[in-house]
Formats: sequence, structure tokens, C-alpha cells
Amino acid sequence: MTGSELQGYRLSLHMSVIDFLSVAERGSERAYRKWEAGDHPVPDDIAKKMLSLVAEYNQRVRHTLASGYIRTWDEAKDIFPNRAVWRVNNAAVSAQNIKKGLQTSEFGSIL
Repeated sequence: MTGSELQGYRLSLHMSVIDFLSVAERGSERAYRKWEAGDHPVPDDIAKKMLSLVAEYNQRVRHTLASGYIRTWDEAKDIFPNRAVWRVNNAAVSAQNIKKGLQTSEFGSIL
């Protein structure tokens, strides 16, 4: 994995460097910045951790789209890592429903 790919994945997951490092349980912010900048190669275990987070995110997106709109954060907090990701997923469900011709009132509103 290149540094640019690592950064792109992290940003697409709405994670800060510190957030990722706490999940990865390895590395310093300085080292991470060097990986993203391409100054040092991305370690294999870091690349694998990032790809596992991306896979988990994609699974959650599929689950959300299959199960539909999740109205409240209390319902969503065990499924999504943060409110921003939950809102993005609800927006995706809303867009799909609009595309299918459903009225907004039939599936709720984005909180």
C-alpha cells in the first residue's frame, strides 16, 4: 500500500491520524505522517489493519442499505463508528429511496 492510498482510506473513513493509531495500537503520529507522505514504506501490519477497517466499513454500508434507514443514534451507535458515518449511510439510504420514487416522509428525515 502506498502512502497516498493509506491517507485516502483514512480520510474516507473520517478518521484522524490519532484515531487510526489508537485502533492500530502501533506507531506514533510522526511515523504515520511519514508513511502517508511516502518518506517511509507503509508497514504490512498497518496496511492490513487499514484494509480490515475499510472492509468493516463496507460491510456496515451494505448492512445499512439492506436494513434501511436508521432513525436515531441510539439505534445506530452499535453499528457505526461515529455519527458522521451513520449520517453518510442514512444519506445513501435516502438517495436510494428517492431514486426508487419513495417520498421522504415514508422513510424519515436525516437527523
